[in-house]
Amino acid sequence: MSWTDGPVPIYLNTTEAAELVRVSPKRLRNLMTDGTLREGLHYTRPAHLGPRFKRAALLAWLDPYHPEAEDEIPLVSSRKRVARLARDSVDV
Repeated sequence: MSWTDGPVPIYLNTTEAAELVRVSPKRLRNLMTDGTLREGLHYTRPAHLGPRFKRAALLAWLDPYHPEAEDEIPLVSSRKRVARLARDSVDV
C-alpha cells in the first residue's frame, strides 16, 4: 500500500486497514466480531458499503502514543446509538 501519489486517506476499507495493521483481512474481521475493534470507535458501516476504518483510531489502537493517535469524538452510525451514547454520558 502506497499513498505517495496523494494525501493519506482518513478512512480505509478492510483490505487497506488490514495492510496498515499488518494482519489479514480475515483477522481484522475477527477483531471486529470479538469486539476488540468497536463500531463507532474504530470503524463505521456506511449504507451500501463495507466497513470503513478510521486510520487514526487504528493507529491509536496499535500505539496510544503514536503522533496520529487523536482524541476524537467516536463515529456514530445510527440514531439509536446517538441516543444511547447521550443517555450513557449523563451522570445520574
